Amino acid sequence: VLVFSLELIMLYAFARYGYFLGEGIRGYFISGLFLVIAISIWAIWVAPKSARRLPMPFQAFLRVLMFGLG
Repeated sequence: VLVFSLELIMLYAFARYGYFLGEGIRGYFISGLFLVIAISIWAIWVAPKSARRLPMPFQAFLRVLMFGLG
């Protein structure tokens, strides 16, 4: 439950950062783009049921990187 909550907070942070990069409709577009990119990366390489899940040292690095950026 804690990890899932942190993932949601990370996604919110990416969306918020993307929104403040642009003004008006451009902010919404950038926010959505950041969300799509973050969710895609997470779903492809980090998700527990992913077919292309990274091995543990690389997966841990990617998790730390994404949480750090978020």
